[in-house]
Amino acid sequence: MATKKEFKKLLFTEVKKNINNNYEDNWDYELFGPEPRKQPLEKRINNFLSKIIPAGVFIPFLLKLRFNKHIDGFVNLYNSLDNSESKLLFLQVLTYRQIGHKKYKLPLSNKTYWENLQLAERLIVNKNENINPKFLGFILYKHNLKEIGYPILLYFTPLGILIDFIIKQYEYNVENKLIKAEKDDVVLDCGGCWGDTALFFSNEIGDNGRVYSFEFIPSNIDIFNKNLALNPYLAKVVTIIPNPVWNTSNQKLFYIDNGPASMVSNEELKNYSGFTNTISIDDFIKKENLLKVDLIKMDIEGAELNAIQGAKETLIKYRPKLAIALYHNLSDFYTILQFLQSLNLGYSFYFQHTTIHSGESVLFAQVN
Repeated sequence: MATKKEFKKLLFTEVKKNINNNYEDNWDYELFGPEPRKQPLEKRINNFLSKIIPAGVFIPFLLKLRFNKHIDGFVNLYNSLDNSESKLLFLQVLTYRQIGHKKYKLPLSNKTYWENLQLAERLIVNKNENINPKFLGFILYKHNLKEIGYPILLYFTPLGILIDFIIKQYEYNVENKLIKAEKDDVVLDCGGCWGDTALFFSNEIGDNGRVYSFEFIPSNIDIFNKNLALNPYLAKVVTIIPNPVWNTSNQKLFYIDNGPASMVSNEELKNYSGFTNTISIDDFIKKENLLKVDLIKMDIEGAELNAIQGAKETLIKYRPKLAIALYHNLSDFYTILQFLQSLNLGYSFYFQHTTIHSGESVLFAQVN
């Protein structure tokens, strides 16, 4: 078990030994274009200060300023992770989030990553068959995944194919530990977006499993249904639930439909596109009279803590495998863990990160 002092030393050591790097080949062009998106004012001020203050002085100062209020939680997550691979990767992700792509390469930033992205691009059936989701300049091309072992046709990005189906974001397979959707599983896919993860799970669980995919933004559901229509043999085990998951049910939410970048508020938004009502996982399980839940996956833009709190009864009764996104808020790296630990259900925890940028950190959990 690392003390706070020992953890800080590990993190500071990783930062300091990399602060003089200057990489030009370490940005995910496919996702963000040739340069990062315009940064918030605080980030731009920090970038300016970093040019006039020596890195050896400025970065440790910034590290303390930004991470100090989170440090106890970080230490708890580090100590709670069940293997050395997870602990090291967590330190690496924190380092990247602090000093950025110009100074730090995450483990996936290597030749194989770019070769696999090229492989994903070769899976495009016809570039003229595409959908424009009007999000970050993405174009969703029709892909045939047969070459990489999936009987799936899918409108998606090559990067999404790489993350979901080649790297396998929602499957943990390190050393002798495997956490994944398995045959006959009932899966709650919270954050269905365009149907990519629902199809990934449905391929794993077979005809006797079930995927309940929670997605409420109409433009996302439209693309989701197009992807289901391409895969009728997999679609038959998928049900779209047009409600956001939350800690309580029947809370009215207003939204502006902008695909994955949609704005959601419990107060009426100017020029809002529509509204919907929340549902808790516990209430959903009762409503559907489900007799088991085997896997809960969540990637819901920072609502993960509230949503998992609304699954307390389900967690206690069924103790499902978990794959919960942590990357939307720094506090999510430990508050979600703390809630799960408070239930004393015997979960072991593992950490995975499936990109070369700051997104897509996932906490896996399984009862031994």
